[in-house]
Amino acid sequence: MRKPVVSEAFIYMRTIILNMDGEFYDMHVACDDIDMIKELGFKGACTFSDREPKHLEGFDVFRGIEIEASNMADLKRVALVRKNFDVVLVNAREIDILRKAVRVKDVDVVHVGTKEGVIDHIIAKDASANKTFIEFRLSDMLNFYANHRARIFRNLVFNAKMIKKYSTPFVITSGAREKWELRGVGELIAFAVALGFQPNEAKAGLQRLSELIKIRKSKGYVADGIIVEDKK
Repeated sequence: MRKPVVSEAFIYMRTIILNMDGEFYDMHVACDDIDMIKELGFKGACTFSDREPKHLEGFDVFRGIEIEASNMADLKRVALVRKNFDVVLVNAREIDILRKAVRVKDVDVVHVGTKEGVIDHIIAKDASANKTFIEFRLSDMLNFYANHRARIFRNLVFNAKMIKKYSTPFVITSGAREKWELRGVGELIAFAVALGFQPNEAKAGLQRLSELIKIRKSKGYVADGIIVEDKK
């Protein structure tokens, strides 16, 4: 019986993942299996479910809302819901809405949901200037096959290049709507590396947004970059 062939790339990725330390977060899950998310190696998650999430000791749970935006009326909903959620994500369906969404200060994350599926240098620069995260969602690929999946992958690779060029913040997520779509830390890091990110960049894609949200929820927070210390 022939022994299975293990590629050098697989060994390389496995070594990198096993040697990575830190706390990792899946910042977009729409299913309610918090136990499984914790078992997959995450320190916390942002849930986009309508139901109240289960709370586990030692596991951080944030609340998020995804706004499908095809016009300005949809985008105006952001101001109405901002105070009720830790993360406001806009799924931009039109390119002009995508351009506007990255400039809205109350938008934390933008998902590229346009038919083109790509960002340009203007969007990348504006998102960088406004510290708006661009989402790379693994479930976008899991739910399609053959040529459609290949096109999505090419678009994500292109977007990754633009983001790296303009130092735009980004977040790597599973985007899981069902339990079977959940993935572990290692798989999301491997997904990011496949798109062209370096391992340390992929790691940041599972950490930076959660770090920002924790700062916002901390005592004394006033605005991004402004924290009032209690001297008592």
